[in-house]
Amino acid sequence: MMYLEMRNIKVTLKQAQNILMAKVLIYFAIKINLFIVLKKVSLKMDFLINGTEIEYLGWCIHKTIGKWKWHSNGNRHERISGKGEELYYKSESDMKKNKPFGYLIGTFDDGMILKGEVFKPFQINYTSSDFVKKILIKKIYKNTDYLTEYTNGNLENGEIFFENGDHYKGEFSGDMPHGMGTMTYKDDSKVKGRWHHGNIAEDNQ
Repeated sequence: MMYLEMRNIKVTLKQAQNILMAKVLIYFAIKINLFIVLKKVSLKMDFLINGTEIEYLGWCIHKTIGKWKWHSNGNRHERISGKGEELYYKSESDMKKNKPFGYLIGTFDDGMILKGEVFKPFQINYTSSDFVKKILIKKIYKNTDYLTEYTNGNLENGEIFFENGDHYKGEFSGDMPHGMGTMTYKDDSKVKGRWHHGNIAEDNQ
């Protein structure tokens, strides 16, 4: 079933293009069975649509709150950009109570989280590591010193919290310590140095 609600869309001659874009949005909503709430549409060559999108998937209800890039040629990006949230629920009851079992909250670029928090990443298919509880991303940057066939030189800086109580702070790739950082184990012992795909590097320099 598809639901659609539009709010605060001004119908003036100057903003007539908004109506066309809204009709295009309705068309795609019908095609992909989405619940979409449009809160504000701004008229620019490459503008953003601010609203809410709810997808009923086989394994969860996926609710996205934020802004979508929409270009003048009528193409809308599928993922959000700017500040937003991706929330995952097991049922409509959980969604009404706002009790997600996992989420991404922060700043995005076409669906890629650049800064923010990822909670229960394995359960929401953000990572394949079921032992990771939460990831805090402070920034993403290029580091050619760690350019490999796996990382492409992209590193995050922040913190990783593990289900067993261990805690890592520093550089990482995806969900694994990679680069300079400190691992604090649940017994309060620490290992500081250079990491390589989750393991302390042999040279540790």
